[in-house]
This record gives sequence, structure tokens and C-alpha cells, in this order.
Amino acid sequence: LNISPLQIQPSISYITPQAEAVKHRAIEGSAFLDFPVNKTIIYPEYRRNTAELAKIRATIDSVRNDDKTTLSSIRIHGYASPEGSYANNTRLAKGRTQALVDYVTSYYKFDTKLITSEYTSEDWDGFRKFIVASSLEKKDDILKLMDDSTLDIDKKERQIAQLAGPQTYKYILEECYPALRHSDYTVNYTVRGFNLEETKEIIKTRPQLLSLQEIYRIAESCQPGSEEFNHSFQVAATMFPDDPIANLNAGAMEIQKGGDLTAAKKHLAKADQKAAETQNNLGVIALLEGNYDAAEKYFNAAKAAGLATQADANLKELKRKKNYPTK
Repeated sequence: LNISPLQIQPSISYITPQAEAVKHRAIEGSAFLDFPVNKTIIYPEYRRNTAELAKIRATIDSVRNDDKTTLSSIRIHGYASPEGSYANNTRLAKGRTQALVDYVTSYYKFDTKLITSEYTSEDWDGFRKFIVASSLEKKDDILKLMDDSTLDIDKKERQIAQLAGPQTYKYILEECYPALRHSDYTVNYTVRGFNLEETKEIIKTRPQLLSLQEIYRIAESCQPGSEEFNHSFQVAATMFPDDPIANLNAGAMEIQKGGDLTAAKKHLAKADQKAAETQNNLGVIALLEGNYDAAEKYFNAAKAAGLATQADANLKELKRKKNYPTK
């Protein structure tokens, strides 16, 4: 007999995402403002301040001047470097953070309630990351000092300077500490809802404005397996990388595409493992890979979890495959 391979027609599961009641979004950034030594006053024309302040305003303006978005709040977090006494650095971090809050409030005539702020006296987390990534000769000893919670903070900084030596500490002062004096800002905003036609245009240029459900609606309007269909689920997984439903659907799409199932497995690993749809799709992968016992367990689990129609269809495909003659 000339027996052709059996073409399996598995039933793949997708999940329709719930609508976001309000689409909250945020843009984050860091500004590196320059202040005269021991001063907490912002001079807009001082050194690189013109560019750094413009960067903050551009972020705020990108939200304020967009008819699709509404500014909801701004958060500013200021940091000082470990150089000098902790008490003075606390004063500088607090004062410089407030100076930036006052600048933004005054520039835009914002209500003071719109902006919240906090400060960190010395950015030791940033300092530690710099040392970890460095190739300094005494790197491990410096890290050990950093992690010693019994040491007074000022004493710790002095001992690190002594341990590093004049040349290395000069390098830290010039290459590390300036970057630890920064103001992180978060511009929070909400996004209005979009109809299908708007969504199809926005996904091309600003997919971050879309909800998972809006992206799903694009896929729903397309021929399954089409380029636009596949692209929609890829974008959803990119925009919502840790969302179980986004990953479940992206995994289902990869299975439907055929070929290498590596990407499908990676997405399904981030899906809800107890969901019937996840169990069903894992069963489809097992079936396609010839692991029939595992496939049967997955399909039965999916059926027990409430996905009876698709699970039963796949169990029939599994039975056909197991009973089909191979020679």
C-alpha cells in the first residue's frame, strides 16, 4: 500500500481578553541635572541642564498634546551619589528633587497635587551595579564592604575609597558618581478607547496605546493564519510580555503557523498552566511531536477544566493518529 501521512487537524484554543476599564500607561525617563557644588537651585542654562530639562518637557508634552491621551500624574524620584556625608547628601537629594518639582509645576502651571516626589539620599544600588559590571582589581572586596550592613554609611564610603586607592577612586568619582546623581521621572496617563479601524492604524505606529482586547479584535477580523492575524498576536505578546492570555494566544498562533514549535512552547510557559486552553494547546504540541500519552493526559485535563468540545475533538484526532497504519 502507498499510505500517505495522516494530516492532523487539531483544535487550537484562544482566549478573548477582558476589556481594560481604564487604560493606564506610563512613560519613564531619567534626567541628569547639574547643580553647583552643594546647591539645590536649578539653573536652566547651567551646563547640560537645557537639554535635560527639555527632555522632561518633551515627555510631558507628548502626552499633553495628544488627543488620544490624558495626563493623570507625574512622579519624580531624586538621587544623590555617596560622595560626602550622608546627612549632606540627604539635604541635597531632598532639595534638588523639590527644585525639579517646583520647576515642572511652575513651567506648566500644574496643580501641585498632580506631582508626587520622593528622594534617595545615596544611590547605593546604582553604585553596586557599576562595581559589579566593572573590571576593577579589588572589585570583590569593594562589594563585600558594600554589603556589610553593620558599617556606618559614611564609614563604608570612606573605607571603599581607601580600599580602592587614589587612582581607582578618582576613576569612580569621574565615571560612576555623576550618573548616580539623577532624577527619575514617570509620566502617567490614560488612553481613550478606539474602534476597529483606528486600532488597525495605531497598531502600526503606537501599539502601546492599545489594550490587549483591542489588539485581539484585529486578529478576530482577519483570516486565521494570515499575516495580519499572526502579527496581531505577536504585537500583543510584545506589548504585554508577562500577560498569561497574551502568551496563550501567541502560543496558539505559533502552533497554527506550523513548523518549529519552540516559540509556541516559550509562550505557553508564561500562560496560566491550570487554564483549560493551556492544557489543550500543550496537548496539541505533544500530539504533533508524537508524544501520544502526554497528549491524552493534556486533552483529558482540558476537558475536566471545562473545554469539552475542543478536547473531545483533539482526542478523536489522537485516536485517528494512533490507529493510522504507518507501514
